[in-house]
Amino acid sequence: MQTNYRKMICILALTAAVFSLSATKSFAQWNDRDDDEKTLEGTWVTEVTPVDCQSRLAVAPPFLSLATFNKGGTYTETTSSPAFFPAQRSPGHGAWIRTGRRSYKASSMALITLNGILVRTQTITQTIEVKGPDQFVTTAATIEFALPDGTPIPNSGCATAVRTRFDLQR
Repeated sequence: MQTNYRKMICILALTAAVFSLSATKSFAQWNDRDDDEKTLEGTWVTEVTPVDCQSRLAVAPPFLSLATFNKGGTYTETTSSPAFFPAQRSPGHGAWIRTGRRSYKASSMALITLNGILVRTQTITQTIEVKGPDQFVTTAATIEFALPDGTPIPNSGCATAVRTRFDLQR
């Protein structure tokens, strides 16, 4: 009788161990799905606020931009920034990478023209933290300008941004 009791205890212990490992694996897979749901892929409506690079206080009113992060790490953005006349600034083209569980880095370059002639480039480099599947925050962005030959122009700036995923209007 005692042998059967020990066998039953061993079977229960083994079953509990297998269940525990299975639950751990399922939880890990759920966490992976959770991360996948928080990817940057997709189009985002962005409210950009220009800020002072040292104090991080706003230096101009916010404006809207659109950003599209593609699978494979490419990135395109366009802006309504009042700093540029219509047709003066091209859309920005760039790349993004994951740097942590919910953090990313992205960089894009746009062409600035005057009367159809390239006068400078604008490079935006930003760190991004995902807050949920449909919202993320650019915690820090630097904006650098350069002449067409790559010589830096010393009128760079900084910005912060809040983005919401653009989705089908259902």
